[in-house]
Amino acid sequence: MSRSLARAGGKVREVSVREFLTDDEIRQALILYATMKAQNHSGFAKRFSEQVIAPNIKRINAALGQENDPLYLAYAIESALEEAINFVKNA
Repeated sequence: MSRSLARAGGKVREVSVREFLTDDEIRQALILYATMKAQNHSGFAKRFSEQVIAPNIKRINAALGQENDPLYLAYAIESALEEAINFVKNA
């Protein structure tokens, strides 16, 4: 799973989720996403941002080489998850 992230100066680069999330954090994202979808709840990005990204933002920023908004990253992860699920459904 990868997403394009804006960099300083307006440049955009594509990054893999594995570049800034640990395997455990990716697992947490998958479980939270699946749980919320099964219960027809929205708000994945806000919850994942608060529970996982914000507490680890210093490490994540260092891995990405720039300052990031935790909620923006969570929306990017949500988008990547949706894209991956749609890819599997349509395969």
